[in-house]
Amino acid sequence: MVAQLYTHGKAAKSKMATLATHLKTHKKSPNAQKIVDTGLAFRKIMTEVERFHDDMQKKPPALPEENAYKSIRAALTKIISVIVKLEKAIGKEEDDQDDNDVEPAPKAAPEPEPLSGVTEVECYSAARKELVGTDAKLAQALVQIATGVPGRTGPKDKDVPKFNHIHIGGNAKNNVLFQPNTRVVLGIIDFHIEKSNNKQQKEAVKKVAERSGAKTTLKVEGSKVST
Repeated sequence: MVAQLYTHGKAAKSKMATLATHLKTHKKSPNAQKIVDTGLAFRKIMTEVERFHDDMQKKPPALPEENAYKSIRAALTKIISVIVKLEKAIGKEEDDQDDNDVEPAPKAAPEPEPLSGVTEVECYSAARKELVGTDAKLAQALVQIATGVPGRTGPKDKDVPKFNHIHIGGNAKNNVLFQPNTRVVLGIIDFHIEKSNNKQQKEAVKKVAERSGAKTTLKVEGSKVST
């Protein structure tokens, strides 16, 4: 029974990899948030499936507790159905995406449920105080950065280092900035980033975007962000 569960889990893992690749090539996907949330939930379930599988390789084999097995089997079955629906949804998406607006955010995002497990992401030490604390929406945005969500580009002036940003909780006036190549978090900007920003706002963006030097590893667990 564990072998079959593991086989189904590996197949679902392959499908999740395809969905993750889709995010990179269809940067304005309306299913981006759903794919990220599903990936996080699947990772938690697959960890248990792999533990069951590893225990069965021991001598003598260690059988999983029946209720735990049934619970994980039900969870895996449920999330596989979600993955299949997402596969169908992305198959219908158009290819002509705007690379300058890559992460559509909902107009009114609900308070996210706390995430399971610990996710680590690096930030520059100068940004640590802005990020540490308890905030479910910020925690969700940091997990998105850690798991590869591309975010939005600029806009920025020519003398400002390249950065991407994610709207925290879908709020365009609350943004977390990060370096797109390294995924290192730069900090928070609490106003809408646009070409028409005034001089003071542009200087604030530049100051955050130029951060460098010492780094700190952030640990995101549920709605809590710590070091």
